[in-house]
Amino acid sequence: MWKTVKLGDICHKITDGSHNPPKGVEFSEYLMLSSKNIYNGYITYEKPRYLAKIDFQNENKRTDIQIGDVLLTIVGTIGRCAVFEGKEEVFTLQRSVAVLKPKQDLVLPNFLMLALQNMLEILNDGARGVAQKGIYLKSLKNLTISLPPLAEQQRIVAKLDAAFAEIDKSVSTIENKSTHVRTLFSKVLSDSIGKQSPNTKTLALKEVAKFLDYRGKTPSKSTSGTKLLTAKNVRMGYIKQKPEEFVSEKEYERHMVRGFPNAGDVVFTTEAPLGLVAQIVDDDVALGQRLITFQITNNVMRNEFLKYLLMSNAYQSEILKKGTGATVKGIKASLLKEISLSFPASLEEQDSRISKIEVAEEKCNEIELLCINQLEQYKFLKSAILAQELKGETA
Repeated sequence: MWKTVKLGDICHKITDGSHNPPKGVEFSEYLMLSSKNIYNGYITYEKPRYLAKIDFQNENKRTDIQIGDVLLTIVGTIGRCAVFEGKEEVFTLQRSVAVLKPKQDLVLPNFLMLALQNMLEILNDGARGVAQKGIYLKSLKNLTISLPPLAEQQRIVAKLDAAFAEIDKSVSTIENKSTHVRTLFSKVLSDSIGKQSPNTKTLALKEVAKFLDYRGKTPSKSTSGTKLLTAKNVRMGYIKQKPEEFVSEKEYERHMVRGFPNAGDVVFTTEAPLGLVAQIVDDDVALGQRLITFQITNNVMRNEFLKYLLMSNAYQSEILKKGTGATVKGIKASLLKEISLSFPASLEEQDSRISKIEVAEEKCNEIELLCINQLEQYKFLKSAILAQELKGETA
């Protein structure tokens, strides 16, 4: 028979992470795991962060992580969890991760992980905070789950492992297809842009376009008014509608003193991330930080051609080479202006190449959308199977 139990009663301890290593450990040995390393069912060790002296003060506080502990993200992206299986390095955790030490005579680590995955909505509903939501450890300890006997836990874990393995195979196939489609479009784009022409012209970017640069100016936001276009809205090749932010009419007039964008202008992210390119959809937008808008001068190039030119592999590589910064890479406007662009002087030839790229882009986007929908269906299927298996009857 299943029982309803509190997490605090089936764990020896529930703690959050600490920045501080134990005494005697060299700083360069001490690998820090954050919520970015925790995914449902596994831990990634890519791009590790090693502690430096500045990261800690109190040597007596540390997180003791052992094989079989369940790690749960409790700040920011809440509810991702995995079982710690050990690795050669010495670890610590950021406070965005909770460590649950299950009493293994009551609950299997993998069953506890699955139970927590099934509580995603409850965990998020219980999060508190204004700037960044998080779960208090006291609340976590008082959360209840339905717990079957160990033999039933083993059966459920084995069944779900097998089902999820089959789903993961299908997901991997779809992800590979999506990657192949993006690679194919990138090749079509680069081949079309890089094709030699008898009337090739070479100009610096500053000779092709006027720069509208609103970096260093942060407008005050409001709940309504003129839409604010920020780097968060710019994706590679298109404008994302979310997040939606606004500036008031008065703030728009105060802020937009360096020039006004037009629909079709090419917009470029200068950092975090560097080099995303898209076209502005509406005339009536305010421009945020980390963006430069290009306005074609003297009708030397189509807006669409400039967008595709800057999206191509050759120019992306050139942009990244000129980028500076260790943690966040950015580019100075002075360096961006000097980037040399080679393109057909004939607008008719530009139009012909644009048409071919757009046809390929449309087809690739159709396949990408199909892949996204399929991945969502598999995600829903996983959740449904998980909920069904953990629906046991309690006494």
